[in-house]
Amino acid sequence: MHKFQKTPVFLDLATAVAVVLLLALFLYIGRILDSNSQDAETQTVGHEPSAAEKALKNWHKKKTGASAFARGPEGHFGWTVGYNDVLAAKEDALAYCAQHGPACEVTEFKVGFEHRAFKGTIAPRTLELYNSYTRGAGAKAFALSPGGAIGMATGQPDATQAQNRAKALCETNKKDRPAYLADRPCLVVLSTRY
Repeated sequence: MHKFQKTPVFLDLATAVAVVLLLALFLYIGRILDSNSQDAETQTVGHEPSAAEKALKNWHKKKTGASAFARGPEGHFGWTVGYNDVLAAKEDALAYCAQHGPACEVTEFKVGFEHRAFKGTIAPRTLELYNSYTRGAGAKAFALSPGGAIGMATGQPDATQAQNRAKALCETNKKDRPAYLADRPCLVVLSTRY
């Protein structure tokens, strides 16, 4: 068994490799979301799509930067695209929604990257879990760690529970990773309540 020396150079290299792999996965997942899953989400038999549904479909086509979509109970909405920080994107989406009505909440968000740069860099098991995520009903979330651990939850009652479950599953899956990668935290990279 080989033992790795923990030197700053090795840790920096391992961190860089982990970040590149994580970015590649984010990009590929975002690409699949943008191209496959959104058309079905906004089409409901028996009624014309609402303004919010049309805006959400348009929002999913945007591929630049972090973004968020917020909705209110009266059909009002607000969205952002092209941000460097997903938290700022969420806050502004809520603020834009609140300009049109009360009780807004973020229903979807994306951690944005240039998708085409990383085409074909996803592991088969990760793709299988992601496909299960896209087909899942109810609130859902997908979590990753820089070390490659994955957690996915669907069919949850709300987005918070979906995110917590996905993150917990990801943390559980980290036990199979090398020690120098297992201490990296899992992050929710995709989440929606629909």
